[in-house]
Amino acid sequence: MTTDKQIEIANTILATGLVSQVFHSCEMLRDETNNVLYPAYPKGNEYTYAGIDDAKGLFAYIRTNGDQVGVPLKITSCSRSYDMDAPMRVVFFSDNEGRNHEELVRKLSSFTFMNGITLQRVITDKWRLIREESPIFRSRFDGKTFYVAFDVLVAFILLPSDCQTDLCVTHPNPLKKCPAAVPMSSSSATS
Repeated sequence: MTTDKQIEIANTILATGLVSQVFHSCEMLRDETNNVLYPAYPKGNEYTYAGIDDAKGLFAYIRTNGDQVGVPLKITSCSRSYDMDAPMRVVFFSDNEGRNHEELVRKLSSFTFMNGITLQRVITDKWRLIREESPIFRSRFDGKTFYVAFDVLVAFILLPSDCQTDLCVTHPNPLKKCPAAVPMSSSSATS
């Protein structure tokens, strides 16, 4: 129910030009072998790990962060809808970030000013985040490791017509920055 809003958040984050890719619709899955949770995004019928990765540069993922809560709204005498709140977490990670971390947090928080988004908290404790977000044990973080999460509430209205939409819509994952526009050649391919 929140995929469209997650994609809107991802596009707002990408528009800052600071992040190369944003994974949306992530879930916390359990690794049965190590009995740890890890974030993953759906890719067809499978899930792909979306947590700490030293090779991705600054990236983000969006995941659900609890149960959605609804309050009935009466639209007409015979019809009603639900005012919904969905807790989400937007996590950013870069293992080797040379830019000022406080300035990055300020610029990346721009998505929290979108309509329907309420900022709950900003988590900058790297050790708390590694416990909550990743199965990978790190012996240390250095001053260049950027790891921050924004807990937000996404508000939307669930209407009866929303329940009849096509459930098989696929959305690209991850969303990526558009490459710079390539200038078109003025010469003909046949000349």
